[in-house]
Order: sequence, then structure tokens, then C-alpha cells
Amino acid sequence: MVKDESLCGVIDFGIMGTGDPACDYAMAWTFFDSRSRKRFLQGLHSDTIDRARGWALWKALITLNAILEE
Repeated sequence: MVKDESLCGVIDFGIMGTGDPACDYAMAWTFFDSRSRKRFLQGLHSDTIDRARGWALWKALITLNAILEE
């Protein structure tokens, strides 16, 4: 955040997913094949599934980055 052309604060978005069930459903892309994932996610709203897919991608990219930095 900037006030009078100076840094006056920082917003940490690091735990924005706390309380979002989509964060928990991200495991569907890690542990299940496509058939099992479809069944696991059955009944969820499409927005929740989209957010879960985003969380899964985020976690995968963090893991990839850690591997590449070794």
C-alpha cells in the first residue's frame, strides 16, 4: 500500500484460502485418476471445482519450483 508516494503497508494474501473448501478439494488432482476425481467432486458447485483446480495448480507450481531450485 502506498500513501504520499511512500510504502505504508503490505497486504499478505498468503492465507486467503483459509476456510475455503476448495482448498481441501485440491487433493482431487493429486490423489485421484480422472474417473475417481469426477466422482469425488460430484455435487460440488462449478465455482468450487474451478477454485480447487486453481489451488492444485498453485501447489504443483510451488513443488516444481522447489525441485528446480535444488
